[in-house]
Amino acid sequence: MSIDLPILKAPPLSVEANVNLTTRTLQLRLAGVINEQVHFRTLFDYVFGLTDDVRQLIFDVKGIQDINSSGLRSWMLFLKKVQEAAFQLTFAQVSEPFLERANIYPDMLGPVGTPVEKFEAPYRCPRCDIRSLHLLDTKAFESGTRATPPPFRCESCHTDLLFDELESEYFRFLRRLPKTSS
Repeated sequence: MSIDLPILKAPPLSVEANVNLTTRTLQLRLAGVINEQVHFRTLFDYVFGLTDDVRQLIFDVKGIQDINSSGLRSWMLFLKKVQEAAFQLTFAQVSEPFLERANIYPDMLGPVGTPVEKFEAPYRCPRCDIRSLHLLDTKAFESGTRATPPPFRCESCHTDLLFDELESEYFRFLRRLPKTSS
């Protein structure tokens, strides 16, 4: 059984939940801005109320457009409480702004070993000067090797796109992911 629920629809953040009682998972899709106006108390109360039925939280934060220092603090407190309640965490999709913050504050993505499945990566066309985001799968990056962004072509002029960040900094979070066995 799977149930979709809007949990929070208050600007600047909206949260939708999908509860799957068969797999005992709760997927939370967050969209908007996490700032000083966002308090995760309602969300935590909702999540904590499911502790008998749900053991795994799957976060989809691809819709997060910005997170400021006050929002970061609220998120970190929420994540700490969720971890104390012994939920297993996974990040299904991570937006570029969320990942940029997580590379500075790694615990935003949970403890070391928390899986991240996909993340947005920025590219730029040297000819059109158009910036685009591409969703990358972490499975494409071997653990322990230097992360190299996959190639993409501009949809307008078909020129090879350039990765639009410092690779060594942008892919830093990959070191925290679970080690894959060869």
